[in-house]
Amino acid sequence: MNLKYLTYRLISLIVLLMLFPMSSISTKATTATIWLLTDIHHFSPSLFDEGSKLQEMQNQSAGVDLRYSSQRLSSLLQQIEQESPSVLLVAGDLTLNGEYQSMTEISLFFQAVEALGTDVYVIPGNHDISNAFASSYIGDQIIRTQQVLANDFEQLFADFGYDEAISRDKDSLSYVINLNDDWRLFMLDSNIYSKGAAMYAPKTNGNLSNSTLNWLRKQLIDLETSHQKALVVIHHNSLIHFSALHQQFTLDNADDLQELLAEFNVPLTLSGHLHAQHITTEQITESASLTDIVTGAFAVYPNPFAEITIDKQQFQYDFRTLDMDSWLADQDNLNKDLVAYHQYMLDLFSATSNQVALDNIIVGHAYSETQKQNTLDMFREVNLATFTGNMQAEYTGIIERYGELIEELAEYQNDFFISNVLEMLDMHTENHRQLDIIW
Repeated sequence: MNLKYLTYRLISLIVLLMLFPMSSISTKATTATIWLLTDIHHFSPSLFDEGSKLQEMQNQSAGVDLRYSSQRLSSLLQQIEQESPSVLLVAGDLTLNGEYQSMTEISLFFQAVEALGTDVYVIPGNHDISNAFASSYIGDQIIRTQQVLANDFEQLFADFGYDEAISRDKDSLSYVINLNDDWRLFMLDSNIYSKGAAMYAPKTNGNLSNSTLNWLRKQLIDLETSHQKALVVIHHNSLIHFSALHQQFTLDNADDLQELLAEFNVPLTLSGHLHAQHITTEQITESASLTDIVTGAFAVYPNPFAEITIDKQQFQYDFRTLDMDSWLADQDNLNKDLVAYHQYMLDLFSATSNQVALDNIIVGHAYSETQKQNTLDMFREVNLATFTGNMQAEYTGIIERYGELIEELAEYQNDFFISNVLEMLDMHTENHRQLDIIW
């Protein structure tokens, strides 16, 4: 190598170092594609058979499919392999009812995801830890099975957030991850659970203790020093989304979290728990608003997840659904449910909608069979459009088909349930499947 060439390379290197000091050279890409799942409710196939008790529990599951979680996860793994998202976030309720066997299988699934090059970060949901309902359903029997405790969760998912955290809260399973030079990930554990095995049902509601809020404040102060943005994930909702579904769904002390995030100019939270696809925004202070995006339950029709794209200045959220068809096309010996999987899942959702309508709208009214069926059909469509975040697209058709019936129901708007049906219809003015935020 001649002296002239060596001198040229040395000068070039010096110029590069002057323009891009080593301390500012990123070791991670600043643009990332993130997939967000919530409410997977995995139930190990080893914990059930096709006996009467499973069907009884399925009928009470509010549209959550108990039978085919393993198949959904296999399909999702194939989709991750094909599309290679940078990160998979899971916002709680990994299992049906905190069964240790189900949780172990989810951990193995995450190992397979990370083997494909996608980082995984998880937090628990209200179903996951110290749940006395952890059971198997064999024949006509409910058989209690091993519960997941808080230390079990931490150990099972050590490789999926806890061992990689730059900070952990000593009083919960909350932690912080450095996603890249521009973003930090705040995974907040809002669940209420006992330290040991539970004797009773877990708490559905959520809370952030004063200790956890103090820890979070310190992390947000540190965030200002690092000049990064905060991506906050929490199982319980930070804002009220539905009048009928805020108690036990919205964080008990949501005001405390809202005020803290407003103080540090954090405009967004990502949550689950509600099982509905929904976006809402509230003004918290004169200068700060907060948006909470709830992603629908992965275990419920149409098996949704979120695709989030972040870069230095932008956050983009898009609703997506599992591509089950591609995976099913490669499988042999499918049973009748899997052959018609989408219809099977839709039927589970519709059965729940019908029962809710029968219990809350039709009861006490002298409906003819035609009126009864029309009411069931209307509510099923309204409920489906709401829970899939698609009211904006479906509203016109619903009004065309059921406008007269809806006008009749409006006369009973003081009825708690009917008022919430009308509230669902009012959601047609907003897009609950897509959002862009520029920082």
